[in-house]
Amino acid sequence: GSNLAGIVFTCSGVGGNGTITNNTIITGNSTTLGGHIGIRMVNNCQDTVIDANNITIDATGSNRGVQLTGPTLLRINVTGNRIKITSTIATGGANNGIRLDSTSSSNLVANNIITMTAGQDNNYGIYLFSSASGNVVSGNAVNTSGTSSNHGIVLQSSANNNIVANNTVRT
Repeated sequence: GSNLAGIVFTCSGVGGNGTITNNTIITGNSTTLGGHIGIRMVNNCQDTVIDANNITIDATGSNRGVQLTGPTLLRINVTGNRIKITSTIATGGANNGIRLDSTSSSNLVANNIITMTAGQDNNYGIYLFSSASGNVVSGNAVNTSGTSSNHGIVLQSSANNNIVANNTVRT
């Protein structure tokens, strides 16, 4: 199926915090449709740690290892996670190891991300998407592959005032 998440952390109102740590999440198989998400955080969360999780997704496209989606997420620390997205099917694409939407003042540090797909494109290790601002992306190891337009770290035009430093990227 699509839109399957291993862990969903939803905050209501302003606030909400917690820790998601030391989990193993395995979802999909090589014939599964895409839309899988290892850890998904939504709505107004603050001061949350996502640390030392092992996420494996094997599905056809539009998969996310960790997805942080606002409207307002503040001070989320995503550290030391191992994320692997693979597919042997030559369709799909648009896989993101870590994706931030409307997320600010957060840290993506020391994550190991692999997106290796056969015949797919637009795979991004780390994607700072709409209104992702004031974040630090540092010390990550990113390896992406596919047919075309595969990038280690991507900042969309509306992602402002971010610091990207000391990462190792292989495409």
